[in-house]
Amino acid sequence: MKKYMRARERRKRLYSIILIPRVLKIRRYLKKYIRKEEGNVSVIVLTEHIGDIIACEPVSYWLKRTYQHKVVWLINEKYHELLLMFRNVDEIIDLSCLSEWVYLDKFTHLPHVYNLHFDGRQCSRFYLSNQSSQKHIGFENYYNYGCLLESFCMVGKLPRLNIRPQLFLVQHTLSFNYLLPDKYIVVHPQANDISRNWDIGKWNQLISSFPDFTFIEIGLSPVLSGKNCITSLCGKLTFQDIALVVKNCFLFIGIDSGMAHFANALGTPSLILLGKYGNFDKYMPYSGIFDIEDFRVIQYPDFVYDLPVSIVKEEADRFISALNAR
Repeated sequence: MKKYMRARERRKRLYSIILIPRVLKIRRYLKKYIRKEEGNVSVIVLTEHIGDIIACEPVSYWLKRTYQHKVVWLINEKYHELLLMFRNVDEIIDLSCLSEWVYLDKFTHLPHVYNLHFDGRQCSRFYLSNQSSQKHIGFENYYNYGCLLESFCMVGKLPRLNIRPQLFLVQHTLSFNYLLPDKYIVVHPQANDISRNWDIGKWNQLISSFPDFTFIEIGLSPVLSGKNCITSLCGKLTFQDIALVVKNCFLFIGIDSGMAHFANALGTPSLILLGKYGNFDKYMPYSGIFDIEDFRVIQYPDFVYDLPVSIVKEEADRFISALNAR
């Protein structure tokens, strides 16, 4: 164990040497930008993941409306394209990992910074941990404070917002050769965390009960494709492609995931399947939905895997009938 810890410390020092030049470059750029805007800049720091980033889009809206500042967002470079759909973000600064922010925060005083990471959140690459003064909010209890947006606002010492996020399409055709059907249902059956997933057999039962619809599966890897007339676009879509596919569908059905946050932010009619998750018997990730009829959530009292297909089919039937009646 001691040998492992020594090796880890040496690795930290080595990575620190690698990180410093890049952090200094980011620091120079950021300070130059702030000087150019005469200090009227609000900086949001949230590097990942898809659902968290989309859920926190209203922070950029609130900062711009409240302070009339330019809004800068520090983000992991692999999510850069996602922020292009945030209308209120003026400048995107790419980080390769959370450790770059940890160094920047340690050695640079920046005014109007809103760090939305939980205290102790560790960089998966270089093992450095984020520091936050809001030490009472963490992974074990964050849903006790409300939806994702409310929890992150508390971490960033902002008012507790409960506003629906908004994404704005910046492209109107897919980035590859595929013509979307006139009327289709999008399904997203798998999340990164298996405790959020519904049984695949039940997905197939649900889909087979609606033979008149075309279903498109999205996500990283297909699990439903080739069955019940399902088209898979898994692994083919950019973030802007995802937005286009979800925005134009008749209905989105999915588990709790980044794709569900896309649906909420695009105003897409949606049916979301939730159950127990981690320490939370009941939780609500999505903001701004309480007066919106077209965003429906089934909150099952046990793990979502055990949710009976009959409950989902009944709700989907009602939803589809209501949409068709318009």
